Amino acid sequence: MNNVPNIWALVQAHIDDTGVTEATIAKRAGTKPQTINSWKARGLTKLPEAWLIKSLAREVRVPYREMLDAVLRDIRYLPEEVVGDERDSAPNTPGPEGPAPDELERLRAEREAKKAKRSAARRRPQEPDDPT
Repeated sequence: MNNVPNIWALVQAHIDDTGVTEATIAKRAGTKPQTINSWKARGLTKLPEAWLIKSLAREVRVPYREMLDAVLRDIRYLPEEVVGDERDSAPNTPGPEGPAPDELERLRAEREAKKAKRSAARRRPQEPDDPT
């Protein structure tokens, strides 16, 4: 395993190919050069906002899913040894790109509905037992 953050490897490859600077990439992606530089020096410690991942993917000319995969590996959500699409070897699990966006929305909605149901159940007064 190398020590270069996956997200930085994608950024560096773009810099090597085009000669563009880190500061230019950051500016075009809508973030500060310090953000990009911190990823280079320390890697990612938390998931960046979705808009930034999308914007950076566009700037360094890689597919969004490839950028997201790099981010998820850097924050240790995905293991490093998973390479490419391994859904064939584990048919009931999502590949490294994770669930499709519409599936994520469905899962979020389900989670919120369950949370609301639990919250409502806690607030509901208990009915006294009927002795008859």
